[in-house]
Amino acid sequence: MVLDEIKEEEFVGSVLIIGGGVSGIQAALDLANIGFKIYIVEKRESLGGKMAQIGGKTAAFDPTCLSCLLHDESSSKYPTNDCALNIFIPKMVEANFHKNITILAYSEVKEINGKPGNFKVKILKKARYVDETRCHGCGDCSNVCPVSFPNDFELGMAERKAIDVPFPQAIPLIYSIDKDHCLKFTENKCGLCKLACKAYAIDFNQKDEVISLDVGAIIVATGFETLDLEKIPSYGSQYKNVITALEYERLLSAFGPTRGEILRPSDNKEPKRIAFISCVGSRSVKKGVPYCSNVCCMYIAKQCVLTRKSFPEIECKVFKSDIQVFRKGFNEFYEKAKSKYDIKYTDARVGYIEEDPVNNDLIIHYEDIKNNKLVEYRANMVVLAVALVPTDEVNSLAKILNIETDKTGFFKEKSHFMPVNSTRKGIYICGCSRGPKDIPSSVVEGSSAASKAAEFLESVKGSEIKTKVYKTNEKEISPIDEPRIGVLICTCGMNLKSVLSVYDLIEYTKSLPDVVKVETSIFACAEKARDHIKRMINKFELNRFIIAACSARLHEAPFQDAVRAGGLNPHLFELVNIRDHCYWVHSYTPELATDKAKKLIKMAVSKTIHLEPVNKIRIRMKSTCLIVGSGISGLTASLSIANQGYHCVLVEKRSKIGPDITNYSRFITPLENPEKFLENVREKVIDHPNIRILGGHVLTEIKGSIGNFRVHLISLKNNEVVIEKASTIIIAIGAKEFKPIGYYNYGIDKRVITQLELSNLLSAEEPPEDTVDLIENTKNIVMIQCVGARETGKRGYCSRTCCFNALVNSLSLKKKYPSKNIFILYRDIVMPDKYGEELYRKARKSGVTFIRYFPENKPKIKSKRDKIIVKIEKSGEIATLNTNLLVLSTPMELIEENKTISRILDIPYSEKIGGFYLKAHVKVLPLDLNKDGIFICGTARGPTTLDESIIESLGASSRAATILTKKSMYNEGMISKIDQDKCIGCGKCVAVCTNNAIEIISTDKSVDGTTISIDQAKINEKLCKGCGKCVSACPVQAISAKNFTNIQILEMIKIISEKNSKI
Repeated sequence: MVLDEIKEEEFVGSVLIIGGGVSGIQAALDLANIGFKIYIVEKRESLGGKMAQIGGKTAAFDPTCLSCLLHDESSSKYPTNDCALNIFIPKMVEANFHKNITILAYSEVKEINGKPGNFKVKILKKARYVDETRCHGCGDCSNVCPVSFPNDFELGMAERKAIDVPFPQAIPLIYSIDKDHCLKFTENKCGLCKLACKAYAIDFNQKDEVISLDVGAIIVATGFETLDLEKIPSYGSQYKNVITALEYERLLSAFGPTRGEILRPSDNKEPKRIAFISCVGSRSVKKGVPYCSNVCCMYIAKQCVLTRKSFPEIECKVFKSDIQVFRKGFNEFYEKAKSKYDIKYTDARVGYIEEDPVNNDLIIHYEDIKNNKLVEYRANMVVLAVALVPTDEVNSLAKILNIETDKTGFFKEKSHFMPVNSTRKGIYICGCSRGPKDIPSSVVEGSSAASKAAEFLESVKGSEIKTKVYKTNEKEISPIDEPRIGVLICTCGMNLKSVLSVYDLIEYTKSLPDVVKVETSIFACAEKARDHIKRMINKFELNRFIIAACSARLHEAPFQDAVRAGGLNPHLFELVNIRDHCYWVHSYTPELATDKAKKLIKMAVSKTIHLEPVNKIRIRMKSTCLIVGSGISGLTASLSIANQGYHCVLVEKRSKIGPDITNYSRFITPLENPEKFLENVREKVIDHPNIRILGGHVLTEIKGSIGNFRVHLISLKNNEVVIEKASTIIIAIGAKEFKPIGYYNYGIDKRVITQLELSNLLSAEEPPEDTVDLIENTKNIVMIQCVGARETGKRGYCSRTCCFNALVNSLSLKKKYPSKNIFILYRDIVMPDKYGEELYRKARKSGVTFIRYFPENKPKIKSKRDKIIVKIEKSGEIATLNTNLLVLSTPMELIEENKTISRILDIPYSEKIGGFYLKAHVKVLPLDLNKDGIFICGTARGPTTLDESIIESLGASSRAATILTKKSMYNEGMISKIDQDKCIGCGKCVAVCTNNAIEIISTDKSVDGTTISIDQAKINEKLCKGCGKCVSACPVQAISAKNFTNIQILEMIKIISEKNSKI
């Protein structure tokens, strides 16, 4: 037995996740939903990571996002703010209340022993000096604290108290005392917070605590930091009006220090000219880090667009080198930023920045690359896109975990083909702990790491999770029963009492119809209050319940759970947010706040009277996943799902499964050859007992929904129809190389080939003689980048791999033919990978010549019998190159089956982004399509490299496993319903339903003894999301949304419209 292994029967069915950012939370949720106990260790006081600092005005139009495409960009309601924090917070909340997730915030891993499958972990839980079991996040303590100092969360641009939370939406919402600033610790005086706390949560004697855990696997998701600007002083970080891009993000945020106003730090005035500088410390061997930071070009474009949309009078100028807009839809967004929002981009090398001492303006000294001259630019404010670097604890944590870091300082992956595996078994890495990456990639990697951990611990899945069982049966509530409403008014410590007249609220609420009992609670969210609710329900025989407290964002789910524990259906409950809507917004007008609270409670009572129990809809599951496509993505997804203990059906159009290796030359890495790996995966898939292969089959029809898809396939060999049942579907159909017919005489002159054709020529054991002659008979080899890509129209995207392929092929040519001259004509060298810039430098060092061209002056060629003449403008002059081998770098595009599969599965794609499929949510659901239970991975999502395809397929398998693990699922039941006596079958509801949950069916009805057939709408309860669009569209009011009926809504409108009110 290997020393670092133990027997599977000793495995532990729990996973430790180090880091509570977006990647760690995604991994936690996937694994908890698959069936593992999860511990999240976060060194800060709250979950969220850097993602939490990107809030407020963060939405910018994304052409790959279904949500964005469904909204009119010119609308005053655009952007929708459906991205980033508004969607991320529910994930944080879900993790906080998940029964199988334990959050250890303000904690650090200090020691790990044991073996993979059974690690012994010691965690230091730092003292908050606040009892977490008592604190309810009311903020009374912070309100009385006399000490303020710069807030780290706001990057020093705002202040916090000595007892505070990092930000208002913090999870967990527990206050902490900063010992270095608290007067009780520094001067042994004050203590006002303890006097103010009605929950008795303050404990100045609290000590650090060491917690011991046994876990089977570990996922590292420690995120990133930004480079210390003191290392590169030429960028003027010492000046007040020079800020980082993350600081600018906080300025843009509606929750930030300036509430979304762009103000200069020096004088709090709005700047008129802002300069954005990219690559500050990135791609710099001497002054910063050698790699591209991956995200800077896109967030600069986003920040500029948001600035111009909100403050059109501000001029935005971007100083860039190569633009790295390499994902699907990114280049289109970049082009729109320039054309629609008039954002100025300058190809430049910034030398240094100096400050005008008179008005604190900044003078940028730079080299204009395009015009080859030195220029100055005066700006009111400068925003630096600073390099992303590993967090401070990487080296110490690597020693504790006994895993390696790479030469860039990030954690090292086992290989390019095992990208989320660390160098130690049972420990996985994801997100920015591996290297710089954007939000969608971090989410994908979180799911990918979860998949690998689930595979490893498959034998102990479900061994440590809890199943919730209510001790009290749900009461039967008849429609004829008189409403008996109980109301609990929360004072949130002293918060609400300080503004609202709680006594008046109680007396007023008692007078409302059908209200049987009104009581108060200091903290309705406390465990004691939960028992209080149960007693009220049973003692006073209540059949409806209202809590007037704070936001549903954090507390609706636990309140519903408390009501259910008391024996009521959780939907016979209503939450009134008198904190946010009254106490917060009317804190200086108590009478107005109290009057508004009365009105809100009255509205809730009028709605609650008509509430009906809502039962969840059970969906029986088939424990099978159907995977379409057997390239590397399809093979990897199949193998991962099978290794997790589920069955899968792998469907491939070709008779033989596996990728076409001649199409994978574009993915060859400079370090490892994929051929052996691909063949090994293929053999494992063929031999796996949980995988059934259907080669030579194509999809023809699909019926059903999540948990119970019924898929019709046809054999291309004998036209036999096969029907498969599956809970989930993964699309992994792949892409192909665009053949550039009409570009540079391709298809006419045999001396003009594509990069893929060159790759195959170089890798062939016995290439055709005439193709060998192409290389040997030319002194100069010329490559042209972005042929057919980044154009206005169908292929407006950057294809991600073209520059990489050109560099790999150039190095291969230089190695085999060192005397050849190789010229690469490029727009931008796009190498966002951790090692991409290293490859770029290696190519330059080997003698490859790079010549830049601009889209308005593309290279021109002329074919002659003995040569091809290539002309390109360089520094205002025309350079001429003669060659007999012209290599064109062309983009990937989807295969022909794309539109057919889109129609069959009823999933959308967009011609604006090359026909690639649209995700349900581009940032937080990047692998989910808009139809529940259908996922996507690999080049079906967009152009990807080999390791990215592997990561995405593992991520898709994790997303599928969250469904496959269940014997049955439950739809929440808050859906629309149709009154068949009113329905006229007009179909307007069908037209507006984005979930395809409504269909028109013919039904037979008897009218005066005669049977007639009429068309009427029918709702598929398994697909309906209860959005209510159909309710609004129905011209005869035949459709209603459960517990949001016209009666309820109209009654509430009447109350809010009462004339005798001060509101």
